Amino acid sequence: MKQNDCCWQLTSYVRWAVAAAGLIYVVGARAEAPPVPQEHPAWDLEKYLDYVSESNPLVKAARLQKDAAVLKKNQGDYQELSPFLSVEGGYQDDGQETTFPTQQGTRTVGKSYSLGISKKFSSGTTLSAQWGQTHSDIEGLAFPFVPAWDSRYTLAVTQSLWKDGFGRGVRLRHEREEASSRVNVLTSELQARQALLDAESVFWDMAVQILDRQQKADALKRAEKIRDWTLRRLNNGIGERADRLHVESLLASRRVAQIASDDAFASAKQRALDTLGLPTIDLAGFKPEILSRERPLSSGEGDPQRLDIWIQHYAAKIGETAARETSEMLRPDLSLSGAYGANGRNP
Repeated sequence: MKQNDCCWQLTSYVRWAVAAAGLIYVVGARAEAPPVPQEHPAWDLEKYLDYVSESNPLVKAARLQKDAAVLKKNQGDYQELSPFLSVEGGYQDDGQETTFPTQQGTRTVGKSYSLGISKKFSSGTTLSAQWGQTHSDIEGLAFPFVPAWDSRYTLAVTQSLWKDGFGRGVRLRHEREEASSRVNVLTSELQARQALLDAESVFWDMAVQILDRQQKADALKRAEKIRDWTLRRLNNGIGERADRLHVESLLASRRVAQIASDDAFASAKQRALDTLGLPTIDLAGFKPEILSRERPLSSGEGDPQRLDIWIQHYAAKIGETAARETSEMLRPDLSLSGAYGANGRNP
């Protein structure tokens, strides 16, 4: 008896130890387990439009067009007001007799180098600087000839007085480019807003189709229950055949409505996928309750402005400025120039 009691007590201790170890393992596993992510994130309008702004191809294309319009604004200055650097070099080996000194030299070797830079400013002023060297060596002379390097330096300033007088043409070009940039930026902004407006329409259409699909499914279930109830009445002999035909007609119409709702839902889902740029979408996030939420019609950022009116305004300004710019280009050239130069010889 005592041996059996000892075995039973030992077995009980082992069972309690195994149970305690299992409990500790389960608690530790739950503590170390990462939190389960939300399976069905809610799609509200703000989150939906934020995602569209980042992933929709039309919105991204409009954003790139806006950036390109800002960069294109400085294209005229890059072409007209950028510094111009010129580098030239020459080598001449002439085997004919020289003209001076008369019929004495048999070969002339010449080298030349020049470096120049010029810059036009928005005031119509052009500043230029040039440096050059030439070297000549004449062979076959009867008297000694020491070749040398001839250097020259030139600094010139030119100010336009009539055509593009004091930068008038540059200012007109700036006005035209500014108006053109505004048109391109506002057009891109209008395209982006139109894309977001279409995306919002798709969002509400998706929510309506989900709710309509659910209502059509509930209506079909009610029609099936009415049919079953009517069939039981007929089997019990308390119904009429006309009731059965009426119920079958109701059931058929509900099925047709359900098929039409499924087709409209599939179309709305595909439009939502195209708008979001996603291969698939979790429809559980589109709650029918979002249709009952109130949305303010005003953004609270002041009076709304129509972008198309501003686009027409700047387009008209482009035409006016282009006409004035053309008239400026047809003026005669008249400028005031001044130059300073120096030269030297190094043997």
